[in-house]
Order: sequence, then structure tokens, then C-alpha cells
Amino acid sequence: MQSIGIYGAGGYGRAFCRAMKSRGVEPAFFIDQYSNEAEVLGLPVYRIPQVRDKSAAIYVSLALPPVAADTDDAVTADLRAAGLHNVHRFEDGLRDFPAALHEIIALGQLWMDTDPTTSIDDAKLARVRALLHDDQSRRLLDRIVAFRREPSYASYVAPDGQTEYFPDDVDVFSSLDTIRFVDCGAYTGDTVAALAQRLRSLGKTLDYAISFEPDPANHATLVDELARQKADLPGSRLMALPLGVWSHDTVLRFNVGNGSSSGVAGSTGDATTADVPVVALDGMLASAEPNFIKMDIEGAEREALRGAQQIIQRCRPNLAVCVYHRPDDLWEIPLAIHALHPGYRMHLRVHSHMGLSTVLYCTT
Repeated sequence: MQSIGIYGAGGYGRAFCRAMKSRGVEPAFFIDQYSNEAEVLGLPVYRIPQVRDKSAAIYVSLALPPVAADTDDAVTADLRAAGLHNVHRFEDGLRDFPAALHEIIALGQLWMDTDPTTSIDDAKLARVRALLHDDQSRRLLDRIVAFRREPSYASYVAPDGQTEYFPDDVDVFSSLDTIRFVDCGAYTGDTVAALAQRLRSLGKTLDYAISFEPDPANHATLVDELARQKADLPGSRLMALPLGVWSHDTVLRFNVGNGSSSGVAGSTGDATTADVPVVALDGMLASAEPNFIKMDIEGAEREALRGAQQIIQRCRPNLAVCVYHRPDDLWEIPLAIHALHPGYRMHLRVHSHMGLSTVLYCTT
């Protein structure tokens, strides 16, 4: 009988393992490039080079977006490059072992809740649907709601393969000549790097990028990345601020050292905590005129929008705001933005698996 391995020994990998066993399928091992555990759920944990059976069926449990539409994600490509050609992508595992969906949702991460009454508000979602500008967004919202109501492979929303924050099928740049960008939750500078690449392809220029990143480790990497970008963008002003974004200026307790999931303590799980200064954009950028603001700040988006009311009403910048960190972000954030500026054209897109990287785009 062919052996089965699971790539990823974390929560999702364990969910896949339980789902497989519920169908009488016994996986033989985990693959994890970073885990320090030698054994998980009674199974050995290998690095990729330690896998001897090159014919083993490997199920990728990491909810990674594809590099482009209909192509492999980075992990799948690495496994194939190592000679492991019988690789099943994340969505393949959901198809073959549907119980994994319920196991993953039961983890309670981000928007996920086993009680549909907390993840669906039909009245408010109907209002949001009426605000969406394109049929694709309306169909997508319908599918998201159907999946939340009754999770299944049939209703599953796969990632679209577009570049997060700068998708080809949402017109976020045509109304802008020179880009004045504010990056809330800049992480390691990957968004600014993607923005620079996109602007070069469009023949547009970047006036400035102001990046907010409160996590010390992330901020250090961000500074290095912006220095590299500066060499390619000599006319652009690039700033990295070691601050969070909030409704008002204060100091909050943050989980730090948690990679891209660092955020206000209590919102992203266990991690080392530290006091972090946070600011309101209205005060911090009072004299600035940004025309594009991105927010991916681990559930603090609504607070940050409250602190950016004046900028949004005065400058009417294009927005890319994540709406997946909390169950009700899906409707509360669009309604809050509409209240600030009813003239926005709103678009919804999903860029990663399990409803992660669901972004609301607001354009003028």
C-alpha cells in the first residue's frame, strides 16, 4: 500500500491527520522544515531530504496561495524539485478528506467559528452585497457566506492567484498618477517590494511609501528591504516606522516575534509580549495626502479606520483592507468605510486558502 505523508506538522497538518484517520487512512509521517519535534501524533517528523520513499503521496496542509492562477504554491514546487512528484495541493486534501475542513474550522483561528450565527449576519451582509461594484465580488460574497453556513468542498472558495493588494482585475492604479502609499502592517517589506514591481510594469512612479510595523524583528527586516528598494527607486521616499496603527495614540501590549501574525496581545495566540506605541493616521499624517492605504493588521483594522476618518474623508485614498481576521469584519468593515465615504467602488477578492487574505478594495 502506498505510504502517505503530510507536509506541515502544525495545526492544519494535525487536522489533516485526524481527517485521514477518520476515513481509515493511516498517514506514515509528517514533513516539516522548521519543527523541532521528532514525533507528532505518533508519527515521525522528517525534513524533505529524509523522505526515502519518493513515490509517497504527500498532502500539503499549509494554506499557501498559488504563485499564480492554476500553478503550484512554493512548497509544492519545492517538493517536486526534491523528487517527490506525487504531491497533492491543499485543495486536493480538502477534496480527498472533507473532514479536514471541519477540523480546521474547529481550531477557531481568525474568522473561523463553528457557530454560523457568529460568522453570518444576513441583514448586514445584504447591505454589503448591495455596495459591491462588480458581479465577481457579489458572487464571491455569496460563496463565502455559503461556505460559512455549511462548509464543504463544493462551496470552498479557492484563492484567485492574483497579487494580494494589487490584483490585476481590480483597478487600483488608473486614477493615480504618482503613488503616495501607506502600508499598515508592513511586515518585512514584501508589500512595498510587490508595489514597486507592479508600478515599474505600469510605468508609474512612487512618491513615497510610509510603512508601519511594530514588531521589532519584522521592523529590522523591513528596514533592510526598504534599503534595497531605495536603490531601485532613487526618486522615492521610503520610511519604516516602528509603530502600530490604532484609533488614537497610545501604548498597547503586543504579541511580538510571531512573524506575520504579530498583533495586539490576545488576538493572535501565545507569543512574547511587549509594549508597543500605536498611532492614529489622522494625527501622524495630518499634513500628508496619501492616495493608497493598505491595512493588514491582525484584527485592528476597524480601530485603525476610526483613526483615519479625516484622511479618508479629505483625501479619499484607494484602500486595500483585510476583512478576515474577525468573523464580523466581512460586513462591519465595508459598512464602516461606506459611512466614511459613500462614493467608494467596493470590490472583494480572496487571495489565499480557507478565506485567508480576503481583501476589500475601495477605489475612487
